[in-house]
Amino acid sequence: MYNIRLERIGCTVVGGETLYLTVTGGCIERDLPLNYNFAAPVRSSNTKSISVVNTTRKPWYLYPKITNKFFTGLNKFTVPPGETVEYEIMYIPMTMTGSSNEAQHEGSILFGLPDGSALFYGLIGQAGEPLPEAELTFDVKARSKFEFSVTIRNWTKASQHLRLDAQVLEELEPGIPTTLEGPPLTDIPGLVVRDIQLVFLAHKPGMYKCLARFINDHTKEFLFFKLAFTAHEADTVVQIPFTMVTRELRIHTLHFRNPLQTVVSFAAKCEDPEVCSLTSFA
Repeated sequence: MYNIRLERIGCTVVGGETLYLTVTGGCIERDLPLNYNFAAPVRSSNTKSISVVNTTRKPWYLYPKITNKFFTGLNKFTVPPGETVEYEIMYIPMTMTGSSNEAQHEGSILFGLPDGSALFYGLIGQAGEPLPEAELTFDVKARSKFEFSVTIRNWTKASQHLRLDAQVLEELEPGIPTTLEGPPLTDIPGLVVRDIQLVFLAHKPGMYKCLARFINDHTKEFLFFKLAFTAHEADTVVQIPFTMVTRELRIHTLHFRNPLQTVVSFAAKCEDPEVCSLTSFA
């Protein structure tokens, strides 16, 4: 046991003489405290209650001391005589735990009691991947670029360099490209909110599910959006007017661009017998 002593602490009394106190204390080894375990997605919260029982006949006015900034609770609370109060402590992790960071977030909470004893508990937190910032759905036209924006926020006070990782999770057919694109890198100051423009393009009608992740490659922290697109039949590319006198031949050349990496064969037809075209070409 190590003795701690502090002498002649002045206590000023209004209208009277200054009183002097001598404070002593001691530290003893003790077993590891009971741990409270928390789990939450990063930047979300998890709350648990600690029961504080007052077995005396006087009220307790307690001022908990919490270590680790990811755990928080009331600075003070009262436990009436002979009663039990549930003290709530919240875990709000701002970094993920795991191989790329701390294995777990460790903290503690101390309740100093009026009789000089204390309640001491360990706090253990596990923070997983974040929840999506939003789940967005869109109706689009096939073969037309669709521009939209997502709102990202810097959850830290420091500037971040975020890399866009855009993924199309479900392709309708192999070899038919579906793209989700945007600025590859975004610099965003601390605690700033910013709109980012993205572009989606599908060549065939159907349902498409995508992810847009914004990753800090240094810390491995990220935020992401779940995106769902319903691509409908494409609009008419262009209307071609033919103006001429009767029995005159008029020719219009159509230009095709193949967006694929393979050869595509087209078949042409027209319901009007006065219009003829090549039947097929590649």
